[in-house]
Amino acid sequence: MKMIKKMIINLNKTNMNEQEKQEIKNQFIVMMKAIEKQNKLMNEKIISLKRDNIQIKKEIFENKNEICEKLKTRDNQIQSKIREMELEIKKLKEDSNAKTETIEKIKKNLICPISSNFITYPAITKYGNTFENNNILEWIEKKKTDPQNNYELTKEEVFPNNAIFNIINILKED
Repeated sequence: MKMIKKMIINLNKTNMNEQEKQEIKNQFIVMMKAIEKQNKLMNEKIISLKRDNIQIKKEIFENKNEICEKLKTRDNQIQSKIREMELEIKKLKEDSNAKTETIEKIKKNLICPISSNFITYPAITKYGNTFENNNILEWIEKKKTDPQNNYELTKEEVFPNNAIFNIINILKED
C-alpha cells in the first residue's frame, strides 16, 4: 500500500500530461481499493478461522472432559468389580477351608476304635457304635461285647452301615 502511494507521489514528478497522470492515478486507486478489499476479506477469513479454531479447541476440551469422566466412571466400575471378586475369592477360600476342616473332622470320626485305622467297610452295632466290619467281628468272637460300652454283643447284632459306607466313598473321591 505504501509502495503504491509512493508511486503516485513519484508520478507527479514525471513529464506526463495531467490526463495521463490522472488515468494512472485512477488505475492505482482502483488497484488500492481492490487490494484493500482483498485485505479486508483476508482479515475476515483470518478472524473466522480463529473463531473456528477456538470453537474446535473448546469442543476438544469438552470432549476430553467427557471422555475423562467416562474413563473415571468405567475405572470405578472396574475397581468395584475387582473388590467384589476379591471378596468372592476370600469367601471361596474360607468356604474351602471350612470344607477341608469339616472333611478332616469327618475323617477323624471314621477311625475304627479297635484298630485306629480308617474304616473302609463300616459295621454298626445294635448300640449305634460303628467299627471296621472285620475288626468288630473278630472282637466279638474273642470278647462277645461292644468295645465302646462293654455290653453283651453277638455277630447277629452287627449290621452293615450303608450311610457311613456312602460317606466314605464320597470322601475317597475327594
